[in-house]
Amino acid sequence: MVRVGNTGISAVITPVGRIKYATALFTRTTEIETVQWKNIHALYTRTGNLFAWICCALLILGLMAATVTGFLRDKSSD
Repeated sequence: MVRVGNTGISAVITPVGRIKYATALFTRTTEIETVQWKNIHALYTRTGNLFAWICCALLILGLMAATVTGFLRDKSSD
């Protein structure tokens, strides 16, 4: 991974998380590094907003269940 910041630290980070090269804070410099492209996709790039939609559906189901059980509880107390 290559992390480039125009006002902070720039770095080259290996796939296992080791910092191969990093600049000092607010230092202008040039560095040439060889990086390899890894064709690995994160979970979000594979599933998109599926997790968010599932959370919304569960929220709606939970609200419906709370409403129905509250309604039934009110009817049974009459």
